[in-house]
Amino acid sequence: MKPSSLHAPSKFWYLCLFACIFLFSSAVYAEDFSQRTVVDVSISQEADGSIQLSWNPVPNAAGYKVYHSPQANPANATDWSLVARVGSPGYNAMASSNHGFYRVTWYTLPPNAANFALVEGGTINNGTSELMVSTLHMSRHEVTQLEYQSVTGINPSYHPYNYGIGALFPVWNVSWFDAIVYCNLRSLQEGLTPCFSYANYGTNPASWPSDWTSEWGDQSLLHCNMDAGGYRLPTKVEWEFAARGGNNTHNYLYSGSNNIDDVGWYWANWGYVFLAPHTVNGLDPNEIGIYDMSGNLYEWVWTNPDRNSTSSRIDPQESQLRLGYERYVMGGAWMSPVSDCTVNHGFWTNAGNGNSGIGFRVCLAP
Repeated sequence: MKPSSLHAPSKFWYLCLFACIFLFSSAVYAEDFSQRTVVDVSISQEADGSIQLSWNPVPNAAGYKVYHSPQANPANATDWSLVARVGSPGYNAMASSNHGFYRVTWYTLPPNAANFALVEGGTINNGTSELMVSTLHMSRHEVTQLEYQSVTGINPSYHPYNYGIGALFPVWNVSWFDAIVYCNLRSLQEGLTPCFSYANYGTNPASWPSDWTSEWGDQSLLHCNMDAGGYRLPTKVEWEFAARGGNNTHNYLYSGSNNIDDVGWYWANWGYVFLAPHTVNGLDPNEIGIYDMSGNLYEWVWTNPDRNSTSSRIDPQESQLRLGYERYVMGGAWMSPVSDCTVNHGFWTNAGNGNSGIGFRVCLAP
């Protein structure tokens, strides 16, 4: 495979760059999800000095990755740095005195990730600044009991009258730790590189020390590689950006509507009768096709609260946990008041707190 597109600011350099394309064929960057190099990338320089990369859509591509290198022919394939994920053909590189060289690859999603929605990258305001959110794929629904049991072998959900029990109901009675384990086990089962690792114990939760989930365990040793390609929990900022409808947002109060009954199961329209969640995808989705982000179950996210910060939002690129045993849950739930169902609602709770109101959804950032 050869780098798809390289750029330098003069015609002379263009000639050199195209020569370098053929010299690079032996250095192939390790790609997940059967990624391939895009070979028809065209380059144009805009009036503001930025560089526009464009290419034809690749059939069956779930998205594209744009890599950059300051070198024409890197000695090591890993010298190509991932600079962006995009869901559609095209990327604009900001004005720079030395644009360097670019390469674009395309990827597909695993077969079991067919029900994931594309969340194009964008920005979200945290009250003081704009935070960047990279392109990712978010599960359209909360992890179901069937999905959870197929990965872990158990279904922890329980109701004395079997309300809310079944393959298409979301799983509950799962702690934050359970959600982390599920992500890695599912990645391993599907041949993907797991995102989470614990100290030097690797990515297989079976090899992690038994006390890593305890209040006396050191959760700061748990690390998330955002670019590994496996399943993971979304960060708080990623979750909220998706709940708002991403770049297609209509700025609704709830995820997909200003009328909660159109998009969310909460106490007044479901919980007081059944004392359990509804099946997933039971109401309308939001602007980008994601369901139940304003109700049904609260959802665990990766980011834990910064108790010393005045802001409840954390940079989505955060990969290392702070010390402490609290973790965020987002959205509303079947037992919640309507005030809990807004797109930015969240609160912290004990990471080991698995109960009938908390579940989770997963994302992929290949």
